[in-house]
Amino acid sequence: MAPTTLLAEQHYINLKNYFPDYKESIALLTGSTKAKEKEKIKNGLSSGSIRLVIGTHALFQDDVSFLILVILLLMSNTDLVLIRDYPYDQKILKPPLYLINLL
Repeated sequence: MAPTTLLAEQHYINLKNYFPDYKESIALLTGSTKAKEKEKIKNGLSSGSIRLVIGTHALFQDDVSFLILVILLLMSNTDLVLIRDYPYDQKILKPPLYLINLL
């Protein structure tokens, strides 16, 4: 999770180039993602067809669910506060999960 759309887009481009064999299972989800694409990404996250998602706080909307969430990289203190205050007991932080804060 990146603090800005621009940073999320940069990470998305870099990761798609770094993992060319997995381009179809990498997604970018931000507040500015178009509704049709957003729905496709949300379906892919809940089904597991999307294996890696890069995004902003849009990742933590009520209608976004993850089949399996293993690693969560936080890019700012704001992200850490969001995770701490989020009602994650039922949604996000379930084992196995590695929480990494990149400050």
